[in-house]
Amino acid sequence: MTVQIPRVGPRLAAAAGAFLVLVLVAGCSGGAESGTAPAPEESASPSPEPPALSEPIDPDYSGHVLTDDGRDRALLVDWSNGQLRAIDNQGTELWAERVQLDDEMMSAPVAYSSGDIVIIDDLSGELVARQWTDGAEAWRFAPAEAGAGCHEDWGFGPSTTATGTVLEEGDVILLEYFMAMKKDSCTTGADGDPLVIALDPATGEEAWPALTVGAGGLPFGGSTLSISPDRSYGLLPWADDGSSMLTRVDLATGEHTTLDLTELRTADDTGVEWFSVVPTGDPSTAVYVYGAQDPDDPYSGLVQRQAFLTVPEGLPMSDAGALTPLDPEEHAEAYAALDLEDTFDPVCTAQPVFTPTGEGACIMVQLFSSTVAYWGSDLAAIAWQSEEQAPESVLEYATPESDIGGSQYAAVDGPEGPLVVVPTVDSSVTAFDAASGEVVWASEAQGGSDPWGGQGYLPDLDFVPVVDDGELTFYDAATGEAHDSFDVADFASLSSTTRFLLVTEDRTSRLWTVTGG
Repeated sequence: MTVQIPRVGPRLAAAAGAFLVLVLVAGCSGGAESGTAPAPEESASPSPEPPALSEPIDPDYSGHVLTDDGRDRALLVDWSNGQLRAIDNQGTELWAERVQLDDEMMSAPVAYSSGDIVIIDDLSGELVARQWTDGAEAWRFAPAEAGAGCHEDWGFGPSTTATGTVLEEGDVILLEYFMAMKKDSCTTGADGDPLVIALDPATGEEAWPALTVGAGGLPFGGSTLSISPDRSYGLLPWADDGSSMLTRVDLATGEHTTLDLTELRTADDTGVEWFSVVPTGDPSTAVYVYGAQDPDDPYSGLVQRQAFLTVPEGLPMSDAGALTPLDPEEHAEAYAALDLEDTFDPVCTAQPVFTPTGEGACIMVQLFSSTVAYWGSDLAAIAWQSEEQAPESVLEYATPESDIGGSQYAAVDGPEGPLVVVPTVDSSVTAFDAASGEVVWASEAQGGSDPWGGQGYLPDLDFVPVVDDGELTFYDAATGEAHDSFDVADFASLSSTTRFLLVTEDRTSRLWTVTGG
């Protein structure tokens, strides 16, 4: 049984308009009255079912949704039994695979859909592509076999050039080395140690030569490759025997150029070796984020200090794998153009999220002396700061980025552009215009005492599902009107794709899917 949704999404509206045009044309042509013989009747194609929300399905395990295929199949983590499960939109299992999972559920496997295959990083150090239909292996990639050098085989994590987990033609998978260490007693070879390996998702073959560093080259730890808003290039800061490097890489070709920022960083008075660089919509300007490190203050990373970094354009690019900085004497003009200017304006540097139509948004929390504010943007260089305060529970569990056990948010297609929906002190959920920071709508429900459990987006229904204070509520994305609500357990969490929604409780889950459309 399904619950029909009175409001239709844009795709269904377009289909209805096309049907109306066909009816009008048919009504104005031929027929017996015009003196021509009526055309023979043809069997009409069945009309597509309108999108609808299924009744809740009860899997007998604690789970998490990783990705779907954009239609009627999804891949879930089964925490209870240590498995990955592929299901259809009726909840029927297509296949399952046993994997080694984190017992504390602090990190989950990562998966991407590409055509008829689903590509899985199960945290074992390998990527495996399987057929959606039956789980048959399509390809497998292991950094150890490709040549990880002195970098740990299991120390690579994936990202992509896509705006979501469903990959399109031309997208590549980026395996980035995230460990700030090399193997003990290992000598770096002539080919160097890879920092970034790019893969063609269709074949698992390398899309372009791996970006490599020498014996003294290392990343700062974690994911440091930041991708531009248009997903065309990335900026990668790294260290080389105490020197500070920044590499710009064309993500379509792998061509790259590297600058030595050591002298420029003399203006960085933090005393912290690491830093990050985030692209903006202007290729010549990036955001330099100062490193923050205070072992006595767990919230020190939530007070951000940043500067605008001017990077000259038109620098020579290399298609060789080795990352080598441009010589300061040969390229004195380029180094002279480098500039670092502190800014006290709000700047959002969190990982961007994108709506199903490809519009980007960013939101993060910034800790002040007595308040926690949101900084957000539509990926513009200068962000806005909310007047509405974020609840302290956001600090206790995570910044508002998709994370296992932490807060989650998604970019939502609003009436006039992308929205971001987050909890505030005064409202369980508040929708901010990503461009201006203005409140588009806010729920009447007060934020609960239990942790924010996450928020998703079902675009075919224009629904924003939210778990908060022991309740799952479906809100209209344009108006904030509350539709159906369901009781859920305290501390329940939500994970979703555009057509699958899973609410996970202690040992069980409840699943909703979008059918039709």
